[in-house]
Amino acid sequence: MNRAERRRQERQARQTGEAAGAPAGPQRLQAIPPAEAMRLAHAYRQRGRNAEAYALYRRLLLSHPDHPDGLAGCGVAAFQLGRPEDALRLLRRAVAARHDFAQAHNDLAAVLQATGRLDEALAACQRALRFDPKLIEGHVNLGKVLRQQGDLEQAAAAYGRAVALAPDHVGAHYRLGITLQAQDRLDAAAASYRRALELRPREAQVHYSLGTVLHSLKRLDEALAAYERAISLQPALLEGLFEVGKPRHIHALFERGEHARAVAALDTFLLRRPGQSCALALKAIALDEVGERQRARSLVDFERLIRPRLLRPPPEFGSMDELNAALAGWIRQHPTLHEAPAAFSVHRGLSTGELLQGDKGPTAPLSAWSAARSRTIRRACRRTPTIRSSPTGRSAGTSRCGRSSSRPRASRCRTFTRRAGSAGSTM
Repeated sequence: MNRAERRRQERQARQTGEAAGAPAGPQRLQAIPPAEAMRLAHAYRQRGRNAEAYALYRRLLLSHPDHPDGLAGCGVAAFQLGRPEDALRLLRRAVAARHDFAQAHNDLAAVLQATGRLDEALAACQRALRFDPKLIEGHVNLGKVLRQQGDLEQAAAAYGRAVALAPDHVGAHYRLGITLQAQDRLDAAAASYRRALELRPREAQVHYSLGTVLHSLKRLDEALAAYERAISLQPALLEGLFEVGKPRHIHALFERGEHARAVAALDTFLLRRPGQSCALALKAIALDEVGERQRARSLVDFERLIRPRLLRPPPEFGSMDELNAALAGWIRQHPTLHEAPAAFSVHRGLSTGELLQGDKGPTAPLSAWSAARSRTIRRACRRTPTIRSSPTGRSAGTSRCGRSSSRPRASRCRTFTRRAGSAGSTM
């Protein structure tokens, strides 16, 4: 729920009478049977009308302040309205009013997990299941907490108990698949995803997750079919995939050698999102692979926008060659260096994780040096004239040096098989 929707619901709640918990007017205090209030509030919650549900619960609690179900329902509605601390207070009152209230313990666990209090969330899950071992959502929530804590084996066991109790619980099958995939139990993960899709065939995210497993198993035909099904069900899924640099359907086409098909798919996406950097980078790679090097060069040839300047190294290094040699040695032995297939932003190369965390090695002096370089680049960008034509597809006369150009990053290094010969710049 976005902020505007929350505000709308809060306005509705104030109109109903009790959104902020203020005393109601006499006309609002007319007696209402608790069972009827609970029924109406539950109906509101089922329809997503959480502000009205919250108002009804508050009205009930004015006359029955220790009503366990009212406190628990009000807490859940408060959480849905973006008030986690109010939700925690109300849910704690609910379990204090009835200590064996398994559902309230489970709801409390969900809010604690959402607010990052994982140890408390784990304890609340365990209490919920102690009072009701067959509480399906209790096992699901326990799996979520354990997975977030990194205990994948116990998380998978919790999801397994959930699907044993409720074989038609789509969310439990899906989360079990995610956890099994994280353990590299790929065939079992695929089976869990397929079971979820048998129950709910139009779940785009499950199709896509199944595709990632089949991709890892090198079953590329099946993976592509799963990816394409996911995208056909939810075209907006592509936006997020390109934004995080992981459009795996394109990578699968690369691995199959179908670069012309990849170009067509990328062109289709770029019609909707001209200038999207990940799509343009992948298109340049695909064009190069099919021999259309001039078209590829037009996407990546930014040298026409660059003014050469002699960089002086940080004072700790005698020359740029010395700095580059130190950085290259540091990168080659860095513990995060790994072979990065097309699933990331390199193709046939190696990639590191963050170089500026923990022991920084020769990158330590670069922070102040990089900040000074960034200021120089920003000043140059402000003086750069508007680009009249741009291969990114942006409108003519609207493209200047972008923000990304003015903030060079030294935190990641990627090594490509085709290296550009640019003296004095390894970042």
